[in-house]
Amino acid sequence: MADAKVDTNTEVKGAKPEVEGKTVSSSTKGASSTQKKKGIGLEVNMIGLLSYIFAPLSSVIFLVTEKKSETWVKVKKDVMQSLWLGVVALVISPVSGMLCGIPSLVLWVYYIFLGIKAYQGEDVTVPLITDMVNKKP
Repeated sequence: MADAKVDTNTEVKGAKPEVEGKTVSSSTKGASSTQKKKGIGLEVNMIGLLSYIFAPLSSVIFLVTEKKSETWVKVKKDVMQSLWLGVVALVISPVSGMLCGIPSLVLWVYYIFLGIKAYQGEDVTVPLITDMVNKKP
């Protein structure tokens, strides 16, 4: 295999180096995300994932930071569902302690499952909680 020679003597700002007559692109603009970043700078699917996995704390953080951003419409359902699911978890925590923590473990696995679904862009439905979140005040 022959070594490629790179011409690094380019004086023009923004010019691309050449490798034996071929232009080499040094930028990574093609790897940009298709989703816009707003609010605290996270993508919509990442907000959904984090809101479920670290509920209810992350849900409160996203509720405060994303409320006035353009992404709020897209993440509102996931954030509110995870907030209410976190409240339910806090309520059943004392009962879970008496049952060796099994209900909390099951709920935590459910959080991870919902977070993965939200990250993949699927519509997440939590029984009873989704109906409460979707009601208009």
